[in-house]
Amino acid sequence: MSLKIVQAEEFYIEEIMHVEKNCFIQAIQEEKEVFLSRMEKTPFFVFVDEESGKVAGYISAEYMEKVPEQASEIALNHKPSGKATDIIYISSFALLPEYRGTGLGKEMWSRSCSLFENLPGVKTLVLLVNEEWKGAFHIYENSGFKQIQVFQEFFPRNDGGRSSGILMVKQIVLNKMNVRIATKNDVTEIFAFVQKAVERMNEQGIPQWDEIYPTADDFASDAEKNQLYVAEIDGKPAACFTLSQECDEAYADGKWTYTGPDFLVIHRLCVNPEFQNQGAGTKVCREIEKIAIAAGMKSLKLDCFTLNPYSQKMYNKLGYKTVGYADWRKGRFILMEKILKD
Repeated sequence: MSLKIVQAEEFYIEEIMHVEKNCFIQAIQEEKEVFLSRMEKTPFFVFVDEESGKVAGYISAEYMEKVPEQASEIALNHKPSGKATDIIYISSFALLPEYRGTGLGKEMWSRSCSLFENLPGVKTLVLLVNEEWKGAFHIYENSGFKQIQVFQEFFPRNDGGRSSGILMVKQIVLNKMNVRIATKNDVTEIFAFVQKAVERMNEQGIPQWDEIYPTADDFASDAEKNQLYVAEIDGKPAACFTLSQECDEAYADGKWTYTGPDFLVIHRLCVNPEFQNQGAGTKVCREIEKIAIAAGMKSLKLDCFTLNPYSQKMYNKLGYKTVGYADWRKGRFILMEKILKD
């Protein structure tokens, strides 16, 4: 079973309405006139079954001047403006029941988001999901969307009650990241955003770093050894990290897959808060892999704080495996490793 994505046009409208009626309860179904208006003014695509030629689903979106702050801004059947901006609101995504449970939902969602992300000038994707649609929420979350707000009692239910809508946002990193070895002249600026990152972690209940560690002297020492790197976007420091073969003695207790001499340890990886939640952390890690492979390394090692779920999720997605644990001043850390492939 294969689906292709094509631009929605007026001759698809009856099939689109068929999808709408079979995917949503009547109270939240949108009107034909609204869909026709979106076709004229906004990014709107249908998923066509390549074998039968029938419409299996659709995704509609519209441009917005700003991220919605009130539920009334995205009320059912509102009319889109059509004026191109840097914010795309994904207003609806639907797939007929007979195509579900096959992996096509995730596939079409991913492919559709890529289309939106590559529209000229688009920097932000926004959506609203019913709190009761747990599966959809996890798909959106796994594709980089973050919950930022809840609109209470937004969606009507069949039983006469109402459920809340979860507003989610994905920031798109458009510009190229440049990674270079940092110098002593970079240390002041690097440590400034590290301190801001520490404040952000504390706000999130992640007591990983403090005034004792890491210090400005730690970064200065790394720079003197040519082990400190800075990642820049548009000339601004977006992240920093240190690469060396130095590690705490607790690393000896890890059940490492690779035990040879060709490895690097990632220390003090930190993303500038101005660039967080934009995929910068993952990009940095990909750049680290390129650096290590170019140097002939076979594996990368690191430790991740057990109370930092964001780092754990990122490293797991990147293919790092848990090989042990270490208990230090701040608590328990996970020892992790990734075997590199040319």
